[in-house]
Amino acid sequence: MLRRAGSISTREVEAAGELRRHLERAAPPYGGGGGGTGLAPHLCQPITDQHLRAARKLREASAAVGVVLWPVVLWVCLGGSVKGYAAQSRIREGRASDLVVSGMTRLADHLYGRAT
Repeated sequence: MLRRAGSISTREVEAAGELRRHLERAAPPYGGGGGGTGLAPHLCQPITDQHLRAARKLREASAAVGVVLWPVVLWVCLGGSVKGYAAQSRIREGRASDLVVSGMTRLADHLYGRAT
């Protein structure tokens, strides 16, 4: 919706997609088709270098975006809406939208360098 409104660009949308890929890669896979908690050790797959690299990229992105904006960036990148974030955080939708735009800009700047 923010993209259609022109509040964020394709660059920020692509940055959100890249962050989602890092989030998916950071979680080690579970055998046995289970995604539940408390799996027996023999059902878990080992953590690989790919998981560690993705976790490092997430930590770097979090540091670049900052502690105030990181929650809203995660919220939106994982499919949440601005309206939903505003309700959850008990802030005005306009404020939530401003936070999303700022956070996504910082994320894109971190991943791709500053926009010109």
